[in-house]
Amino acid sequence: MAFDVEPENTFKDVYDLASAGIQSCISQIPEKVYIKDNMEKSGGVLVTLSLKISLCDELKSKFVDYLISLPSHSSSEEPVCNTSKSDKNVFDFMMASRKTLMFPEKPTPPVFDKTLTGPQKLFCDVLDWCKTIDDGWSKDQLICAKEILWKITNFLWYVNTHHDKFKTASCAIPKCFEAFTP
Repeated sequence: MAFDVEPENTFKDVYDLASAGIQSCISQIPEKVYIKDNMEKSGGVLVTLSLKISLCDELKSKFVDYLISLPSHSSSEEPVCNTSKSDKNVFDFMMASRKTLMFPEKPTPPVFDKTLTGPQKLFCDVLDWCKTIDDGWSKDQLICAKEILWKITNFLWYVNTHHDKFKTASCAIPKCFEAFTP
């Protein structure tokens, strides 16, 4: 997390800035504050909350660790936090938006004509067909989805005018596309 601090800010001021956006059930000030030059290093130089943050420059330290002790509670007391376990993990929450099926917009007729062309009507039919088979795309795939649907539409538009040729050549149209044949 990055934010601007002034050299005259104290370690307490920086802690308040850092914890301002964090929702927590613990409302305590840090028990100990360490400054150190390496993020992996444990310990460091112990400082008090009232010292100015400029001390980090003087000691050539780049990292600050705030240690907060969690309050203990007996079984008769209410727990400090809601500790109930969720059956969803972070990955589930991230992927939830990808499970939402979306579809490209249907074409709109031109203002002067107010009717769709044949291929545009077929595109709408293909789009409706995708909705009936519970198929769809995530938000970031909509541009690609529109391209795919237009390719299917153009294929079906071409095939519809040549059914006799396909039948004489023993080329069967897949059953999923039968709804689009004349």
